[in-house]
Amino acid sequence: MPRKKYWETARISFLGAGSVATALALSMQKKNYNIIGISSKSGETAKNLASKVRTKFYANPKDLIAESDITFVAVPDDVLQQLIQTYHWKDGHIIVHTSGAMVPSLNESTSSLIVGNFHPLQTFIKGSTLPEGTSFAIEANDTQLLKSLTELAQDLDGTAIKISNELRPMYHLSAVLASNYLVTLLALSSQMWESFGYKSNEGLDALLPLVRQTIHNIDVHGVNNALTGPISRGDIGTISKHLETLRQKADSILPLYCEFAKHTVGVAKENGSISEETAEQIIILLGKNEYQGGPNI
Repeated sequence: MPRKKYWETARISFLGAGSVATALALSMQKKNYNIIGISSKSGETAKNLASKVRTKFYANPKDLIAESDITFVAVPDDVLQQLIQTYHWKDGHIIVHTSGAMVPSLNESTSSLIVGNFHPLQTFIKGSTLPEGTSFAIEANDTQLLKSLTELAQDLDGTAIKISNELRPMYHLSAVLASNYLVTLLALSSQMWESFGYKSNEGLDALLPLVRQTIHNIDVHGVNNALTGPISRGDIGTISKHLETLRQKADSILPLYCEFAKHTVGVAKENGSISEETAEQIIILLGKNEYQGGPNI
């Protein structure tokens, strides 16, 4: 099984050349890991990545698999299972996939494979690099590989967190809420600026310092103590005005607002900023309004 020194000498390949594969391969290349080749359905993308990490592009994945000891599979979740079943793997070949939620199943022909999961808890777009301090969700069907993935995370200036296969969907859900839906919330928030005479990009420019300070407050003071705003003050008049405005001008967002507000009441109760009585008043007010929005959010 790969130990730290072995990681540096083992023949490592990548199937997939998207944003995740690029960030991992570049980080590993900087640490002198022996990446022997890249292959991907998108040949041009794989060629570009191979050039960046100074390795070989393989047009045929079978050839790359045959020459490698460890294969990192960084492909969309929906094709992960099919990809593993499609190719012939040597007995004991090590596959490390990067899916956050999916767990490939092994059949009789793949039962000898050693399979690990190495999911960077990070958001990647084209050109992204792997930030220092990234957490990696790891799991493996082999004890030594699990230990080796922990060492890999540390060597990439990150932290390993063990997440069992059955809990991966919930883990991934938390990441989606924290990252993907933050993008959606900012899209909705900035679009609202169009209703009072500004372009959405101007609204986003105005909102981003607020978002950055909120993240800073969470980092320094914790989630509960970072909460501000009308719910944390028990300002029922302002909440009522919000609801009235949404009913009149943005009713499709009303159910979303009410759902988030209910959970925000829970945070405010936990940090002691509102009383049980005020919390109950807000919940009743929200309950009278949450189903009055349009069908689409």
